[in-house]
Amino acid sequence: ETEPMLDLLGLVSPGALNFEEGQYRDAEFLGDCDAGIGELVRRLGWQADLDALMATGARPAPQPAAESEARPTPASPVSPAPKRQNMQSRASPPLEPFLPPQLSAASPSLQPFLPPQPTSPMTS
Repeated sequence: ETEPMLDLLGLVSPGALNFEEGQYRDAEFLGDCDAGIGELVRRLGWQADLDALMATGARPAPQPAAESEARPTPASPVSPAPKRQNMQSRASPPLEPFLPPQLSAASPSLQPFLPPQPTSPMTS
């Protein structure tokens, strides 16, 4: 069951996971995540695509930061807040596409979602 407040705000998808009895479309895999993904890939017939993708672009997983880097030093109450200009230097690199080339070429290009703009009333 989802949080009632999220439901009121419309932030819960009707297709969200629902672990109540009788939800035959939901699945639960108790085990190693990699083994579960491997089994899913095998059942969907994607093994050759995954193998090709892994052969061409597998990167090692990022290593966790050293303990001294992982814990920020607590700021004193009188220290100034960091300036916004420093945020640019810490920006993440752009994400690379995950889909194999044969799938990404067949997929439509994604467009950013732009909410509808309010229209001004027509004046005559």
